[in-house]
Amino acid sequence: MAKAKKAIQVKSVKAKPSMKVMKAMTKLTKLAMPAIKAPMKQAIMKKPASKTKTATIKVPMIDSGLSSWAVELLALSPALGQDNFFRMKIDQIERTWSWWENWGGTGGDGQSSVQAFSTLALAQRRFREQFRSKTGNNFGRAFVAKEKKYKLVQNDELGAAPKPAAGQWQYYLPRGDIGWHNHPKQKNMEMLWKQSNCDGSLCIRVAWAPGNRFQNVLDFSKMELRRHPTGVRLAIRRVPHGETCSNEPPGHIPDAMANEHVGGGVA
Repeated sequence: MAKAKKAIQVKSVKAKPSMKVMKAMTKLTKLAMPAIKAPMKQAIMKKPASKTKTATIKVPMIDSGLSSWAVELLALSPALGQDNFFRMKIDQIERTWSWWENWGGTGGDGQSSVQAFSTLALAQRRFREQFRSKTGNNFGRAFVAKEKKYKLVQNDELGAAPKPAAGQWQYYLPRGDIGWHNHPKQKNMEMLWKQSNCDGSLCIRVAWAPGNRFQNVLDFSKMELRRHPTGVRLAIRRVPHGETCSNEPPGHIPDAMANEHVGGGVA
């Protein structure tokens, strides 16, 4: 019996690429990779568009009647040359409430300070405390003027209501540059005049000139200005808004005082 022949197994041998071929393939791969990665990166980073729109949230403003939280207080004694104001009010800026105060001598700008509060209740509490300290009265109740305390006066400039057109204030020089001249403190004169109309006890006011060099005593009952210590006395007038100013001298020119020196205008 013939012996079976052994099957001859032939192993396939893969030829290894040469070094030059491998370097060429590596170079081609590096050049091709950016073109392959770019679309993949864009596909990963791209997010589906959101269908939800961003809503604008409006914070409701509290209508607290802040126009009523604004007052002017006054310490007045013309005989002693005292005429000091103290103003305060509450303002709202977005979600913050501020308590503002301004104090000084009438005729000047005075000093100011502002304090912020997180809630309206805190600002109102500070307002009430200061009001009681200055006047001896509780804010919001019937006001009773007390000795050695500030009194409550009207100041339309602090409120939010529309202001009527202001008049034009002038003083008359009888010598030198004779004639009517515009007063340099128009806004202040108008405010003091309005206060005297509301309260007859405020018809005489003491307004300090710049630098506190002298005092201007305003007598709205006589429409007269007296300067101390120089003794100058001048007639004053208010020309209503829209009316033409007359160049005629006043019907009454105040008599000169002993040490009077008229001239130089009013500061």
